[in-house]
Amino acid sequence: MSDTPTRVRKTRAGTTRDRVSTTGADQRKQGSQTTVDNNAEVIRSHRVATVPEQLLRDTSISFGAKGLYAFIATLPSSAPLTINYLAEQSPAGPHKTRTLYHELQETGWLSVERWRDEKGQWRQRWALLDTPRPEWKDEAKAS
Repeated sequence: MSDTPTRVRKTRAGTTRDRVSTTGADQRKQGSQTTVDNNAEVIRSHRVATVPEQLLRDTSISFGAKGLYAFIATLPSSAPLTINYLAEQSPAGPHKTRTLYHELQETGWLSVERWRDEKGQWRQRWALLDTPRPEWKDEAKAS
């Protein structure tokens, strides 16, 4: 067993244990917890979203678009994925949300398929991609 102190705390998801390291620029992972030294600690709940590192490191994509990707990644499949719904979840408003949505599409990180159902109503399917698909950039501009 490690000699690293452990702090136990109650959360909505249950009891979690945070490893608190006492050494310099050390980083440790314990379950869903990550502790980073230098007097800063990152504490995560058990529900985390996975965002591709390639997206996070891409300097041509705004932090807002990266955040929108991360937010969409946390939504359950039953969530109503529309720009209006996303805009309601943020103080940014519908115009900014639409801009970030188009940025993700144009850079190939978000694919949106649209079609008319048997009743003639528009339907859509969103797909967050693990790697950008440049071939879909032209399709995004057409929509």
